[in-house]
Formats: sequence, structure tokens, C-alpha cells
Amino acid sequence: MALQKTAYPYAKGPDFSRLFSWGMNLKNVSDLYLASGIGAHDADGVIQFPGDAVAQTRFIFQQVPGFLAGAGYGVGDIVRIEYTFTRAVPRASFDAIFAVIAEFLAGEVTKPTAGTLRVVEALSIDHMLVEYELWCAR
Repeated sequence: MALQKTAYPYAKGPDFSRLFSWGMNLKNVSDLYLASGIGAHDADGVIQFPGDAVAQTRFIFQQVPGFLAGAGYGVGDIVRIEYTFTRAVPRASFDAIFAVIAEFLAGEVTKPTAGTLRVVEALSIDHMLVEYELWCAR
């Protein structure tokens, strides 16, 4: 049987349906794939767009389809996204960052659930401002 995803709204929360589902029921899961710590770096570990969290997010999500395909998954298989920002990311940038992610997910009928947004002092590579973890199921 194929994976069935059912999104559930949260009546007491704001409508973020363009970006994420408040809750999700998964049935018939045969595989779970976790992609951790995806940052805006090249193969040599050099951070792209230092100082610009929005551009780093755009760079990351442009890479995600190919990255997932290498493991046999697609964007429609993402069921949860975890967000990690450094303290250097201005709160005023959050809306623009989330707009990039919403654009990335625009074609998906059932959006992934939102994971925790963590704000940390620093990430593993200098000038890395954002990092995303993806949970995929099928």
C-alpha cells in the first residue's frame, strides 16, 4: 500500500498552511529517511552567501530535490522540516526565509509538519547561518 498523509489543522493557531501542517497522520509507512544538517555549503565545505540567511535558505532548498533523489526520495516525501538558525539571523528575516520555504513547497498539497525552530549561538561551519533537517517517509 502507498503512504497516506493526512494533514490536521490547529483551530487555535494561525493559518500557516502555505508553509506547514500543524499535525499529520501517516499510514502505510514503509521507509523513513532522515537528512540532517543541510547547510549552504559547497562540496569543500565553503559557505555560500555568508551573512545572508535568506540566500542561504534559497541555496539549500534549490539543492534539496537532487539531494533527496540521490536517496530515492522526492519533495513530496518530506513529512517534517526542522529549522536551526543562529543568533546572527535577524528576526526581521524570518518572514523572508519562510517565504522561500513556502515557495519550495507550493506544489505540495499536504505540507510537512513544522519542526522546532531552534536558535543557537553558532553552527558547525563559520558563516553558516541556517541549517535544515528533513524527515521523509514513503
